[in-house]
Amino acid sequence: MDETRGHPIRLVIGASALALIVGAIGAVLLGEGPDPATRIIAVLDILLSSAWIPVLYLGASIGIGRVATLWSPDLPLRARWTLELGAGFTLTLSLTHGLGTLGLLNPLSAWIVVGIGLALLVLSLHERQDRIHEWTRTLTLSPIDLLFFVGAGAILALSCNPPGSLWDSEFGNYDSLSYHLELPRQWLELGRISPLDTNVYSYLPSYMETSTLHLAHLALAPHTDPSGLSGIVTDHGRIAISAQLLSAIVTIGAAIVSGSLARTVLDRLGTNNATSTNASRLVRALVLWTPWMLVVGSLTYNESAVVLLIGCASCLALTPNVSVTQRAIWCALISAGACSCKPTALVLGVPIVGVALLSATKPKHWVRVVLLGSLLGALTLAPWLIRNTIASGNPIFPMGASIFGEGPWTSAQHARYTSAHTFAGSPLERISALVLPMDGRFHIERFRGYTNIQWGILAALGFASSLLAIIPTRTRRAALLTLIALSITTLAWLSLTHLQSRFLIPTIPALSAGVALGFAALAQRVPSKPAQSLALLMVLASITMSVWNTSIQRNNAPNALLPLGVGAFTGQLTSPELEDAFWWSGVNATATDDAPILLLGDATPLYVRSPVIASTTYDTSLIAQIMTEHPNQPRAWIDELQSNNVGWIVINMSELNRFRDSGWLDPAITEERIQHLLDTLDDPVRVWPSAGRALFHVERTE
Repeated sequence: MDETRGHPIRLVIGASALALIVGAIGAVLLGEGPDPATRIIAVLDILLSSAWIPVLYLGASIGIGRVATLWSPDLPLRARWTLELGAGFTLTLSLTHGLGTLGLLNPLSAWIVVGIGLALLVLSLHERQDRIHEWTRTLTLSPIDLLFFVGAGAILALSCNPPGSLWDSEFGNYDSLSYHLELPRQWLELGRISPLDTNVYSYLPSYMETSTLHLAHLALAPHTDPSGLSGIVTDHGRIAISAQLLSAIVTIGAAIVSGSLARTVLDRLGTNNATSTNASRLVRALVLWTPWMLVVGSLTYNESAVVLLIGCASCLALTPNVSVTQRAIWCALISAGACSCKPTALVLGVPIVGVALLSATKPKHWVRVVLLGSLLGALTLAPWLIRNTIASGNPIFPMGASIFGEGPWTSAQHARYTSAHTFAGSPLERISALVLPMDGRFHIERFRGYTNIQWGILAALGFASSLLAIIPTRTRRAALLTLIALSITTLAWLSLTHLQSRFLIPTIPALSAGVALGFAALAQRVPSKPAQSLALLMVLASITMSVWNTSIQRNNAPNALLPLGVGAFTGQLTSPELEDAFWWSGVNATATDDAPILLLGDATPLYVRSPVIASTTYDTSLIAQIMTEHPNQPRAWIDELQSNNVGWIVINMSELNRFRDSGWLDPAITEERIQHLLDTLDDPVRVWPSAGRALFHVERTE
């Protein structure tokens, strides 16, 4: 069929919806676990109760982005939506952060922001209905498109699993349980967004984490329920799952924007419409089906937001017939939004935008672009910098201690944090880590770079395609620029990070451009049908790797906890088996009084009822302060804990040993002192041997 005519819109919508359903059901039925009907019903129930919240938030974000397009009313439809998505998401996250920092984020203000955004979205849809109708008449569906929608359904379904059940490479979603979801929990109870002395990660911009707080207010979640459970995890984790679904929808958007970037790059080269369309389809499906994207997209991680925003900014950098000033402002605003989601985007994502923007700008304007972009980017990041300065005296704490001061930490704490977030190997070891395995117990520790299995075929294909695209004259310059962007970001990863494979995810927009250029170069020499067949095989290969990676989770039962949900962790579903299997549930079932619970060696208190006292291993903990003030006086430690109303202690010996072996443990918490503490306490009330944890009741010793 001629692509200018398109397929009937009912066919497109129906086939896409069917593919979504197939993907969701397929993902839910992977592996062993409860019977299929139970799993399917659980997913349907979760989606009905949780999905509407992130949908409204993102819809409002696009509507708020209308403010950015008022300056450029004649933009092509695709560029308008890209600008409204990128700028709108940045502005909405900034509003959420600003209101929260001022203590003004509450159900009323949360709904006002979303209400205004949705009203603007409806207005935009009404004004563009003719252009949208014309666009729908050109829509076509290919097998790759259907596989993309299958992937969208799969990631939405996987996001319905309770936080902490997936993935092995993330050690049971440790980061979400310790700060991606834990920070919104503490902010909700505190009533404002603020850096916390017990969690160093609260000093990061954390804009995606603030969106979880916004979702909680939209759903009228309580600070805590009568049992002390946080509003983030009460009601069987409705808000926690909503946050994961927000990440999933952002991931789907990131894949779409990556496809749009592919098309933008090829359109600038004058590539024919069919080739551009097919390249865009290939990139969309490959990005979404890359195992890493399924992992981060089904958790409350922030990498997908970075890919989305860097992709939007790169598209706009290459948009023709727009003034240099406008493009510089758009790129700076959206790039700063990416950095507000994850600061490492500054060196791992922004260079991609910079290369794209400068390549599309005459050299005589480069100084103006750099100065204007830097100024606007700094202004966009200013609220975070001011917040940190007020809290610690250091705008980028915990970084920059030698320049701006150590803030609330000691030199020893900075040394521990730096040791945990840097790679100690030689330059040669750094370079080899990009492709060769390192020493380590787990795959994620051994394969630090692009050869990690969770990259699927995207990374290798992106580099290989870029090299292939150097051969034809038409794609040579764009391919070289893509390789330059990838070289800059890879060098930054090698020199400025602790070499984690996941940290390379912001390079996906550049890899996407490389794939598109390689496809265009191939299409010049290979007939259309074989080229499309090869693209389909690539997508199928990526799907195979993602399905395998998903199926092996939780000992080949990735969805085993799906029907139980968050309630299995919090104790809302009570049974001796669950209390023995999940220490959070056991603690909540046992420590039923109002006395605070102290976690020693544990920084994942999300599911523990409040009040709970916990800190990261880098922050100064209550028990470390007490041991420092009263060295070798374990009875005094108990008295001090009682004076702080602590009634329970959960000791995690596995983590304490791991931190000690890594050199990350507070020197005040020595092995000898821990043994003295254990000797002074009564026998544990509950023990979880497989988790290395035990619960003790704190009683005053005369």
